Amino acid sequence: MLSREHPIPNHKWLYVIEAALYGQTLPPDGTDEELASMLAEVERITMTIQSPFGWVTDLTNLLQATARQRTLYAQSDKTLRDWDKLFCAGTAIICAGAFTRGIVTVVHWVAPPVYPFKIFANRREGERWARQKLIDRGVRIGVEPKSLTSMVVATKADLRI
Repeated sequence: MLSREHPIPNHKWLYVIEAALYGQTLPPDGTDEELASMLAEVERITMTIQSPFGWVTDLTNLLQATARQRTLYAQSDKTLRDWDKLFCAGTAIICAGAFTRGIVTVVHWVAPPVYPFKIFANRREGERWARQKLIDRGVRIGVEPKSLTSMVVATKADLRI
């Protein structure tokens, strides 16, 4: 169930997978302003939650990111460092190509995150891993997603639609 503790993202690149598990997709043509807005929303969400949370972050289009966008990501990671250390159960990073996976690996080797992370070639495996990390931290969430119907009904109920 979504609650004030698990806010609903207010950005087109962000979404709720299930309470405590969020998704983020970097599009191939996002502007610096759009990315800055998305990162501000990630910061708002992260600093609102006071219990374990996880992310599934699709960086397949990372190669199209500008130097400014990579800097914005690094600054946001730094801003969230203390909060992530306390509450981020894990981030599954989706990178379809080997070259992109290599870039992410090097970046995380140079500046290791304070939360568990793992790189995956596909979203399903990444989401399963992130769910297990949440379970390991005591969050009641299934390893497999709920059916689409139950997710829609739960979301409507949560939003009081």
